[in-house]
Amino acid sequence: MKKLVLFSIIAFGGLIFMNFSRIDSKSVNPKNDKYEVPENVQAIIDRSCFGCHNSDSKNEKGKKKLSWDLMKKGYKTYKVIAKLSEIEEVLQKNEMPPEKFLAKYPDKKLSDEEREIMIKWAQDMVKKMSE
Repeated sequence: MKKLVLFSIIAFGGLIFMNFSRIDSKSVNPKNDKYEVPENVQAIIDRSCFGCHNSDSKNEKGKKKLSWDLMKKGYKTYKVIAKLSEIEEVLQKNEMPPEKFLAKYPDKKLSDEEREIMIKWAQDMVKKMSE
């Protein structure tokens, strides 16, 4: 009986130790170190995207779909790659920024050149992060 109690205590202590000593997968992600946003791309994001797509946005749908402030440190690598692919797709379909939003804020519209810059950047980042 004493052996069973002793074994239970040791097993419980081992479980507690393993729980507190695990590595946080979000903080150790070397591929996310490859994620870079050049100044020209950041300027486009700041002007036309960040208002709806950030953690503090009141636009629940927008921040649920994409949160720019989580791209470097919040999302795991596979999720960043997926988000970049989605960004490329919606920009190629000319779905972002949405027409309803642009009706209120026409200055946020992306030019064809800005759209191409964003698409090329997203494609390059997917390749770089997939290596």
